[in-house]
Amino acid sequence: MTMTFITMGGWLATILFAQGNGELAPAGTPICVPLGLIALFLVIFGWYFVQRSWPKGPAAPAAHNAHADHAAHEAAPAAAAATVETAPPPPPPTPAKPDNLTRIEGIGPKIGRLLNGAGIKTFAELANTSVATLEKIVQEDAGLEFINPESWPEQAALAAAGDWEALKVLQADLKGGRRQ
Repeated sequence: MTMTFITMGGWLATILFAQGNGELAPAGTPICVPLGLIALFLVIFGWYFVQRSWPKGPAAPAAHNAHADHAAHEAAPAAAAATVETAPPPPPPTPAKPDNLTRIEGIGPKIGRLLNGAGIKTFAELANTSVATLEKIVQEDAGLEFINPESWPEQAALAAAGDWEALKVLQADLKGGRRQ
């Protein structure tokens, strides 16, 4: 490649410095004009060769393994089609309808919204939540230190089971969610 540039440079110098009769240009010709043209010629050709060696986007590095990539791309849709035909996707889980948590003694509208914001929206979720977690949500996170959620999981378990009579009996012994 270097030899190509030297040959082209010599050829260009001969053309620029020669007169029509085959002699070199007279001494009065400014040397900067032909040298500038030579430099421009070398920059253009240099840019051309460097530009050809640059990768062309994300597909250029993988061009060396084009046959393997082509086979992989053909195999992937076939495997995906086989998977779809053999196992239909499971239906999306249906979100549980939120329960009215204010039916629990000691939970008012504000605490109900607080529990919903923490992801507790049903009686079953409240029944499966530990008292320590409820205390953290209500007392530490919301700053309601006077609230005692000790009986909420027990009440919620009865409500989730639909045992409203037992829930009424239990709530008769409670005041603000606390045992008397």
